Amino acid sequence: ENIFSEKGGITGKHLSETGKLMILRRVLMNNKENLKYFGVVCGRPGFIIKFSESLSEFAENGISPDNVRSYAECFQKESAIYQKLSDIALIYAQYSDFIRKEYISDDDLLSIAADKIDGAKYTDGAEVWLDGFYGFTKQEYNIIERLLATCKTVSVTLNMDKRGYMADKM
Repeated sequence: ENIFSEKGGITGKHLSETGKLMILRRVLMNNKENLKYFGVVCGRPGFIIKFSESLSEFAENGISPDNVRSYAECFQKESAIYQKLSDIALIYAQYSDFIRKEYISDDDLLSIAADKIDGAKYTDGAEVWLDGFYGFTKQEYNIIERLLATCKTVSVTLNMDKRGYMADKM
């Protein structure tokens, strides 16, 4: 939040989870006839929520619609996995294009913050501690990379399983 205050706020309206689901529903319904795999199931209860969760995971891990499209090309065009990945790439691309014009999704906040860290006085020479993490997403690694480049120190604590530590003592 301090980075956004210093380097400029977020341009665009905040997209709530409900708004995200509404946009996904619209994109899915507009493309229902073009979907080879999901055309039949896209109206089922819970489908859009699960699809939304998948898009969030893609964003967290730096997977773009073009990446999904490339993955699809690794399979035969008649296969279910090709059809499924192609449908995902189509919906993901149209969803991304739609929100890019006006909205900022929670899925993109860390990527935007990483871009704003460069040259920020707030992090210049700061001492940062990262504690309590069991792993990092690609977006979080991008933040850490930028922090390492601008901060005085970045300290990371490592979580340890007590049983693993005690096994060495026996």
